Amino acid sequence: MPFLIDKADKPNFLRLTKHEAGHYIVAKALGFSVKTIFLEMRNPHGHHSGGSELDLWMPVAGQQQTEDYLAKRIAILLAGAVGEAWIDGEVKQDAFAACLQVNGAQDRLKTHELLQLLRNLRHPGTTVEAQTEKELADLETQCINIAVDEIRKHQAAFDELAQSLLARLTTYGIRETMTKGDVDALPAIKACFP
Repeated sequence: MPFLIDKADKPNFLRLTKHEAGHYIVAKALGFSVKTIFLEMRNPHGHHSGGSELDLWMPVAGQQQTEDYLAKRIAILLAGAVGEAWIDGEVKQDAFAACLQVNGAQDRLKTHELLQLLRNLRHPGTTVEAQTEKELADLETQCINIAVDEIRKHQAAFDELAQSLLARLTTYGIRETMTKGDVDALPAIKACFP
């Protein structure tokens, strides 16, 4: 039997809708076709599933376009944690780190693999472990900064999407989905992505 979400619990779930909105907005801003955004709250303790459905294909020709694609994809994966930790127009580092350990753990695992590939393409001659680790950290910082810049540029759309998804959460155990049409109808989305 489904249970209604108490309005008093909804503010606790805002960070989760911001997480999903971060993925969606950064993907859209970086030129990916985004189809849906969804969130299902399973119980009042924050157990949930969520995501954005997007087309990952994008034409690439040559190494530079491959590197650019990988950097964008990593930025999209990290954008969930950036969005979740976005408070008063900036990323709170402790919230960002915590998110990568819990809600963004799967995203973090994916970024780890993609960062290795990107590093190998950009720095094929590096053989010293300490230098490799520095290159990986620098690339991750660059990709985080891409996500931060896109959320900052599209903050009105990000805020409205997170609030709209939150407003749809009414019942535990029900997956709430916003289609591309639902999202594109939001005034701030229209303004940011004409």
